[in-house]
Amino acid sequence: MNARVFPDAPELWHGLYYGGNSQLSFDNVYQPSIVQQDIFARMGTHAQEKEERHTVQERERIAKWFEVFHEEYQAEMGSQDDTVSLNPPSA
Repeated sequence: MNARVFPDAPELWHGLYYGGNSQLSFDNVYQPSIVQQDIFARMGTHAQEKEERHTVQERERIAKWFEVFHEEYQAEMGSQDDTVSLNPPSA
């Protein structure tokens, strides 16, 4: 007996990844509810990791913006001696 999972729509994976309404049909799958739980747990983990990567990238982008702003400000003021070290908040 071969275990197979059939999508009801050809765009199943696209729908699942981007939040569509595709459905899975499990034929000859042992404990299909556990397979479904595993799929959605992995999707949730992937989404969380993606969000964490986005958060880190956004923090880096904002920190770089402040760094450039500070450099430009110092260049405009003409004084490198009065610099104050700014540290971004830790996560």
